[in-house]
Amino acid sequence: MSNTIEARRAIAELATKSQAILKNNRLSNVEKKTALDGLTIELKQHQETLKLHDEAKRLMVGGSAPGYGESPIAKNIAAGIATKGASVPTLSVPDDALEQAFSSLKGGGNFRAELGMKDAASSITTDGQLPPQFIGLVDKPFEPVRILDHLPTTPTQAPSVEFIVHASSSASAAAVAAGSAYPETSLATTQTIIKLEKLGILTTLTDELMADFATFRSYVSVELQRQIIDAENNALLNGSGTSPEIRGLLNTSGVITRAKGTESALDTIAEGIDDLRTGSSFCEPDALVIHPTTWGAIRREKDSYGRYLLGDPGQTAVSDVWGIPIVLTTQIAAGTAVLANLQIAATAFIRQGITLEMSNSSGNDFSNGLVKVRASERLALGVQRPSAVNILTALA
Repeated sequence: MSNTIEARRAIAELATKSQAILKNNRLSNVEKKTALDGLTIELKQHQETLKLHDEAKRLMVGGSAPGYGESPIAKNIAAGIATKGASVPTLSVPDDALEQAFSSLKGGGNFRAELGMKDAASSITTDGQLPPQFIGLVDKPFEPVRILDHLPTTPTQAPSVEFIVHASSSASAAAVAAGSAYPETSLATTQTIIKLEKLGILTTLTDELMADFATFRSYVSVELQRQIIDAENNALLNGSGTSPEIRGLLNTSGVITRAKGTESALDTIAEGIDDLRTGSSFCEPDALVIHPTTWGAIRREKDSYGRYLLGDPGQTAVSDVWGIPIVLTTQIAAGTAVLANLQIAATAFIRQGITLEMSNSSGNDFSNGLVKVRASERLALGVQRPSAVNILTALA
């Protein structure tokens, strides 16, 4: 019986692990497949354990070979369905424990025994007094997109980063006659220092939850990581730049801006592309970061005949506009979009990736049987070419 309990717990843990792998945007598809293949092998081993146990149950309730002559009770037990008339667990005290109790009490001493649980059908004593609890976990929904995946990143060991931002030049190269002076340009640059800032989240669990519910323990790890990623997305876009917040793209000075007028949102995006191409960065955008409802309004735009401009809804969903990939996130305000060449515009400096830590040494946690679990990350966003970013507003 205990083997089946462990097998079911292991299968629940594998489900949580597989969800974490699928949601991990840092892994490539090949890496995800390799990791999932390993979990599949482990899953099959636990399923074999459960299969053997189910066959034993069929025999105990009068069933013959698997699939033949099974009673309704046996079928329900095999399917894990609570069934009236099935065997009822009863408490039991092993003979050796009774002998030990008699000897101890006869001599005037105390005695403590762990009672086992006996299945009325199998008479097999298991390790626990009561059946293990099972809780179904409902993941809190999180934004699936990670903005950091669309930015160049580099690790750093320093508490701050210094870089140069080139704003403009006063003159350009030109034809020079023999013996004549060369045109001289003045480079308008700004020396910028940014501090690595920290994102964090903390929760407190009891010792019992940590020890008894392996699935919940894994879920907490995933939950805290996703909360950090949500805060990270918000910081990279909306951070004010006032410590302890990093400065996000929407609050960076020197970026291009364009507000929608009487033209359509599609026209505004096309004009924003022109702004970047003809601006001082001479770049083509590689992403349009936009709120889902704003993008939904754009996708519903129709011509005078009622036809959708971005294609028939029955066809494959459109994931780009004017050839620019769409990056949907609820962390940006509706009606606003960031049109940018993120590859050349900015760099994310990572001092500490997402880190999970646990401790029971805070205050009275140890004496109260509590464990604190925290997740944290340290990073900064350096926008070295702000003119490669165009902020579009009033789109909806």
